[in-house]
Amino acid sequence: MVPFENFQSYTLVFHFGPNEYFTQTELKKWYELQVHPKPDEIFDYDGPLVINTKGTQIDWKDGKNVTKKVIKKKQRRGTSGASRFVTKVIKVDSFFNFFDPPKVKDKNEINEDDDTADQELLQADFEIGQLFRDQIVPRAVLFYTGESTADNDIFDEYDDMEEYDEDEVFKLHFLL
Repeated sequence: MVPFENFQSYTLVFHFGPNEYFTQTELKKWYELQVHPKPDEIFDYDGPLVINTKGTQIDWKDGKNVTKKVIKKKQRRGTSGASRFVTKVIKVDSFFNFFDPPKVKDKNEINEDDDTADQELLQADFEIGQLFRDQIVPRAVLFYTGESTADNDIFDEYDDMEEYDEDEVFKLHFLL
């Protein structure tokens, strides 16, 4: 694999057999990164920054979109007592939300309050992409065959990161 520092962008491709939920056999997630600091921000550089991300728009078959749930509520009018049904569509947690990433705003559209929250969402999305690229895909056969055990659980690395001193993690990262 090419070292991470040489990546400007990467694409994760998920292959699916024919199924009853969507028409595509391939779903993609693409990340574009800024891997070098801007000249005027050299001392503030925190590592790669996501500058763009895109996902395949899923072509769901009728009534099979697992990322949305339709809820019908009975609503009464106060004075007349008449009732009617209101339909509401809500977003549901699903793996397939991964392909509908947070939108990267143009610099002119960003305000101070939105910037932090949006950047945190993008960063979390990017970390999930990194987890797939660096940890899951290289070990996909081990996961498929059941040879990956709790003893070499890749998620432990991410769960325990808060326990380490940042300088120690930085040194370990470059020693590996």
